[in-house]
Amino acid sequence: MVGSNNGTITTRTFVTTIDPLDRTSFATVGAIIDYVAQMTAGLTGAMHFVGEATIPIPVNSHVDPQIMGYTFRDAQMGDVILANNA
Repeated sequence: MVGSNNGTITTRTFVTTIDPLDRTSFATVGAIIDYVAQMTAGLTGAMHFVGEATIPIPVNSHVDPQIMGYTFRDAQMGDVILANNA
């Protein structure tokens, strides 16, 4: 139930799947997670931030950036690393 400015009470349904055209129901957290996962399923190669390199990386080199929790030999398409070229 949802209150309003004039004091009336409106009931809304909780749904476990999202219908983008339904503007009257409330989606559960699980429904939102599932919907976002479904809508972004084809973006496996999309860019994603990995971290900042802890050592200088020369241009066009294959130097391991040495980022905690990241193994350069397991790099995936879309990995974005801030180079430390100091």
